[in-house]
Amino acid sequence: MILDKTKTNYSKINDIDLKSITIYAQNSKTPIDIKSVVTQFQVFENLFSDSVSGYLQIADANNLLSNIPIVGREKIIVRFRTPGLEDSADLIELKLVCYKLSKVNISDNGKVMSYSLHFMSEEHFVNETTRLQRSYKGKITTTINRIFNEVFPESSLTIGSSDSKLDFVCPRWKAFSAIRWLANRCISNEPKGMPDMLFYADLDGYHLRSYENMMNQPPVAIYTYYLERTQQSLEQQFYSIDQIDTTEGLDAIHSMKTGTYASRLCVHDITSKSYTEYSFSHKKDVPLKDNEFSPISSSDFLNTSYEEKVFFKPERDDNNSYDDWILKRNSHLGSMEFERLGIVVAGNHTLRPGQTVELNVAKIRTSDESDPNKLDERMSGKFIIAGINHIINTEQYICKVKLIRNHRTAPLPDTVTVSGIDEDPESLEFRYF
Repeated sequence: MILDKTKTNYSKINDIDLKSITIYAQNSKTPIDIKSVVTQFQVFENLFSDSVSGYLQIADANNLLSNIPIVGREKIIVRFRTPGLEDSADLIELKLVCYKLSKVNISDNGKVMSYSLHFMSEEHFVNETTRLQRSYKGKITTTINRIFNEVFPESSLTIGSSDSKLDFVCPRWKAFSAIRWLANRCISNEPKGMPDMLFYADLDGYHLRSYENMMNQPPVAIYTYYLERTQQSLEQQFYSIDQIDTTEGLDAIHSMKTGTYASRLCVHDITSKSYTEYSFSHKKDVPLKDNEFSPISSSDFLNTSYEEKVFFKPERDDNNSYDDWILKRNSHLGSMEFERLGIVVAGNHTLRPGQTVELNVAKIRTSDESDPNKLDERMSGKFIIAGINHIINTEQYICKVKLIRNHRTAPLPDTVTVSGIDEDPESLEFRYF
């Protein structure tokens, strides 16, 4: 994903090549071009969502609501791209379905009506009207692929590697509910033994992938945040961070209550009136790679807060081995967002959830000018893209990107010294407990 300097069609930062926006009335094969009346187009894709969604903001002087008419279930097709990227020859073509009308307002002179048309993926509607009532046997990934192809034969699904097996009778569940239930029990081969498979949708289709496999990918882009905005080339502007949002920080109480730090499983046998206990600690039981460090101190009591989250499940059988996955997966899902932040960057139609990006974020200056570390360790390094909000109008295209990771890039120190406090001339020390 490189901005091609030899191409001159990327003329300004946040440039957009919006080819067309068309809508099809119900039972009609004739497209209606509505690009001229759309003031803004937003689309959302997320690592934890099974549908792409968004809305069109419309300023309508032709009374499309009545003339088409718009009653819900209209098909919307949007075609766009980022000009100047080396792989921008392929247009993004989104095929979506309208499901909701909101924010209807009429101008003071009564000539223009503004409103929002909300849309979702076509698969979402098929899922809502389908129920599965049959048995499946064999590898979980094979079962998921079979369910998906039976219900969504025209859609694409990429599946990661797993050897987990399960005999399963689906009790009239929706397809996505069945797939998510199976994904919970799917232990990835990439790396071996991790129950961290995620089922999600993006602009390219559907995916079942391991979180750790995503994190092992090389970054698709390197974005830099500058404290001082000097004269920059167009390429530097394209890969610079316009805004950083750190309002969604970690929540230790929530992580503790959901069992992210530690949890316990009680497996009971009703016939023998006995039970077996299993415990899991994120600090002790989750392996970290080189240059990855736990956000929990070794001496923190949260590492052994097993009783804060306790699961009760029936005795293990060959088909439902809760002790193999439930504690690990619960902790992995919670730890995925140990460090998270949002950034605003120039519009890029090739960004996807599940990709990784590298951030270089300048460290806020302190009174200690001799500090050799010029990057903020907490906000720099490699992150996984968890969600993207593509915001497009006729003149510009930006992306609001949510980033997550499950580790720190530097170890927690035993002692932290804070200097330069006006109210207290002596250094303050904070010790991790």
